[in-house]
Amino acid sequence: MSLVAGLAWGVRFGIAGAVIGTLFSTIILLGYRGRRLADISPWRFALLGAVVGGVGVPLFLQMMNVLSGDGTIPWGLVWDDGIWASAFGAAVATGSILMARHAEALPRGRDPGQFKGLNDLDAEIRAEERETQISRPSGATQK
Repeated sequence: MSLVAGLAWGVRFGIAGAVIGTLFSTIILLGYRGRRLADISPWRFALLGAVVGGVGVPLFLQMMNVLSGDGTIPWGLVWDDGIWASAFGAAVATGSILMARHAEALPRGRDPGQFKGLNDLDAEIRAEERETQISRPSGATQK
């Protein structure tokens, strides 16, 4: 019986995560259209994740309870979940934007398995930046 209850909770959390994740990605799509990852502040991204998680999860829980026919849950119980969802949403949003920025910085056309670790990747990126600076013509023209 415990296994069935655990699976049921897993399905509930999975559905809630899919709905809240879709809401978050829709807000990102509309709010940050046409911007590069480097232009997006991780702090604002984290704040947005906290707000969407902290407000979206309690509303989702209330909506599912009402749709199932059980009526509303006391808001005091639901907002407790909102606090945890807010903290988790901020952490996941921050991790997502930092991971996306790091992936954007990867050299194109290279197999990621060629790098031994983050230090090798950072050294490779710095070497490519130096090569780019060396190969650029200076602003002054020679006569």
